[in-house]
Amino acid sequence: MSTLGRVVAKQAFFFMAFLALVTSIDLYANPYFIPHLVPKDPPLLERLAREFSAIPTSRGALRTTHADVVRIDIDWIESSDSFEFKSAFIEQSGTDYLYLKSQHYPLQGSFIGILEDSSGQKTYSALGTGQEFRRLSRGLAFRFPASKGRSKFTLIAEDPVTGDMKERLNVTIEPTTLSFVVLDDSLDVRMIKQATASPIVKLVVYAEGYQESGSGRFFDSAKKIAASFADSNLPTFANMEITAVFAPSKSPLGPARSLGIPVPERDSFLGLYYPYWNNFGRWYHVVYPTRYQKYRNALAQVPYDYPVALIDSNEYWGVGNYLELTAIPAGSQSFRYLLLHEFGHFLGLNEEYEGGGRTELEFAPEITEPWSPNITFAPERENLKWKSHIASNTPLPTPRSAWNTNQNGPLGAYQGGYADSAAGKSYKPGYACIMERHPQYCEVCRHAIIKDFFSALTSQPR
Repeated sequence: MSTLGRVVAKQAFFFMAFLALVTSIDLYANPYFIPHLVPKDPPLLERLAREFSAIPTSRGALRTTHADVVRIDIDWIESSDSFEFKSAFIEQSGTDYLYLKSQHYPLQGSFIGILEDSSGQKTYSALGTGQEFRRLSRGLAFRFPASKGRSKFTLIAEDPVTGDMKERLNVTIEPTTLSFVVLDDSLDVRMIKQATASPIVKLVVYAEGYQESGSGRFFDSAKKIAASFADSNLPTFANMEITAVFAPSKSPLGPARSLGIPVPERDSFLGLYYPYWNNFGRWYHVVYPTRYQKYRNALAQVPYDYPVALIDSNEYWGVGNYLELTAIPAGSQSFRYLLLHEFGHFLGLNEEYEGGGRTELEFAPEITEPWSPNITFAPERENLKWKSHIASNTPLPTPRSAWNTNQNGPLGAYQGGYADSAAGKSYKPGYACIMERHPQYCEVCRHAIIKDFFSALTSQPR
């Protein structure tokens, strides 16, 4: 065979191998679906992590003037696709930011809780991303500033077919029925980073699946979270107070496998495991609570706004849902990418890649416009969510040929994103964002993070 023939054959081999890999991917990819194409951690990350400390601190030192909250747990009933009240708790997990945010109707969310006290004052709480969320979590929890006396809770939920927000549950909460979350005094709580701007948001890193001897590795990885945010110049990083909570787990995460139905409670700090109970395509690449109440009680051990589960695993996977859960493997070589990508989902951003099957963050099939700020079904200039970032001479929708090869724009409305959930219907800002497989957030996503953080404090009903 000639040299040219060998080159052509080699190229054909690699193309067929790539095609086989892509077509073998099942549904519901969360991080980018081809691991070797995402950024690996730069050497700078380890050096930057050493600039942060892990200083022992008390839970009392972390509490704010709005520490007491009411948490309302809701069960999802599979047979009727309905919701029912399960229990209500008093936690000391509240923050000043939670109090501020609760005063205004949420900008985003598939599930919105409303708590109305006896005087008619309403507070709000939101979570969830995508129509499959209820099946994966099998429960919902909403936190509100504590109030005295009887109150009324209302659940507004996205219809799983039409996407319309509808009232699904209304229940009266009697103060005599509230239970208190028991605090575990054996937890090792350490401060990683102080906030340097207001309002302060409390990001808490929780150990999951670590044995007692793994505490040192856990706190080192928690410092890598602060380093990753600093390295990426994450919007609102100055507002973040980062703490880390270590508790040993009797059960490591281990390999993904079916453990049978009913689902046994995981004997670990947070009780997380691969959600085989919903048996969707890539259930082995995300983790969810095996007991929703166990998960929420563990989070409630300290005041928190943004929970991040750091799991003793070296695999490539990750999960993020809006204001609910961020979880990543501590030992992945793509730690920084997985953290920033999944944390983007936690803040409401959706996938900007195509391929890999439908996304776990899929909205109802008949929805006319997803609420995620970085994808749209309406690419016309008058309707486009990010039109302020688009030059007046950029055509909308924007052809792929308009994108510069140097990966810096122009921003527009390019067909794609949303994985394979709405092929040909979804549009994204561009081709260079960590919500695809690139090292940084794009300008549209950075702006959306800032808007969700600050505008949520003064938002109006949508």
